[in-house]
Amino acid sequence: MYRQLDPELIVETAEQLSRRVGERFPDSGLSPGQPGATRRRAPGEGTLAAGCAAVGALRIALGIAVSGIIAVAVTTASWIAWHNAPNEWSEFAQGLDAALNLFVLVGAAVFSVITLETRVKRRRH
Repeated sequence: MYRQLDPELIVETAEQLSRRVGERFPDSGLSPGQPGATRRRAPGEGTLAAGCAAVGALRIALGIAVSGIIAVAVTTASWIAWHNAPNEWSEFAQGLDAALNLFVLVGAAVFSVITLETRVKRRRH
């Protein structure tokens, strides 16, 4: 089983597929304009190293952001529960409803922040 991709084989496969499409469907406009139109890069060239470093910094920033969001939500909820303890069942039900809404919204915010890395990677490529 292969553990890494070979850039030369990828380029070779892309060129071979391009030739086959051009031979089988000559008037379809599916083949690139000229043979060898596939962009070649040296194996170490590109933005992979820079992208990995940027992703690492982004992951640290996202971890801090997610921790901050959760800390603020927990602190606020505990402060409200400590200072405004419900006296009746209806107050408890309203507080529970608000807590569930807060849980859903914080979860959506955390999910949005966590998927930010994927959106940044997609936008780069």
